Amino acid sequence: GYLGPVMHWFYFTPLRAGQAPLWNNLIVYGSVVGCIVCVLGLAIGVYRFSITRRFKRGTSATPYVGWLQWHHYAGLLFGVFALTWTFSGLLTMTPWNVLDQGGPTLEQVSAIRGDGVAVARFTVAPTAALAEFQKQFQPKEVELLQFLDAPFYAAYQRDDPSARAHQDTARYAPAGPELSRILLTADDGPRVKDGFTREELLVAARAAMPGMEPVDVAWLTDVDAYYYQRTGGTRLPALRAKFNDPDETWLYLDSRDGSLVQTEVRESRIERWLYQSLHSLDFPWVYQTPWVWYPLIVGLMVGGLALSLTSAFVGWRFLRGKVRPAAAEPIPLSRSA
Repeated sequence: GYLGPVMHWFYFTPLRAGQAPLWNNLIVYGSVVGCIVCVLGLAIGVYRFSITRRFKRGTSATPYVGWLQWHHYAGLLFGVFALTWTFSGLLTMTPWNVLDQGGPTLEQVSAIRGDGVAVARFTVAPTAALAEFQKQFQPKEVELLQFLDAPFYAAYQRDDPSARAHQDTARYAPAGPELSRILLTADDGPRVKDGFTREELLVAARAAMPGMEPVDVAWLTDVDAYYYQRTGGTRLPALRAKFNDPDETWLYLDSRDGSLVQTEVRESRIERWLYQSLHSLDFPWVYQTPWVWYPLIVGLMVGGLALSLTSAFVGWRFLRGKVRPAAAEPIPLSRSA
């Protein structure tokens, strides 16, 4: 833990728990300083690098020697990635509320789910619903939910007993495709409902954006550039509805239980590329191809480590007054008269 998340996020307990504003400012402004240092380092590194020196004069392409020479080369190879990683890390803190993070609003969720569960609408007894579920599998949890005022029972069977049904880690019964959408009507039957149709979800999308009509509707059977999880588990199929409101809102609704699982606006889509793509290399195709993503991310981390270690070593030697001088430029010999 200390070698990983604690060092990565400065999650030292006295700082994180007792001085939250100080911790936040330390990460935000430390990242700003890191970005400035990266830009300065790149500018100096490019300025001091010379192919002409190497091929015309027979000397190194860098005027530096020793550890500073290795730092120069490491910066040229990995400096841009260090800058984008530091900048995208800054965005994880949502500094100064520059970009809207998106996410379903309370009003949008309430338009689909209602304000709380109206128990009086559940005319089917829980015991009858449980007996129906047990014909399919032994549920670990039964949830009461509403979809556009219609009541339903939902049964879950999960590998992780500590997960909650409403979390992304929750999964429907994995025994087979027919068990991945176990819903029962709670005011009629009970009847098994095999998820929600495109038309039903489209009605819910309109309810979440009252007075507006979607300009584009897609039935997703695979992830897109915004609706995905690199580690899997994305809820599919899903309905994506795009609206032409001032925020250019996109809604994603899960066909299995009708929930509004994701909302994207224009700023959150920009943030997705500036943060996720630059910080985790979650570019389409790359994050879906482990044999590409893992070597790439590990290689860049090793390069960043080399850049950091050489920087720290050179800086320490400078403070100790032991930096080796730059290599002298060769002095051309003048011809005798």
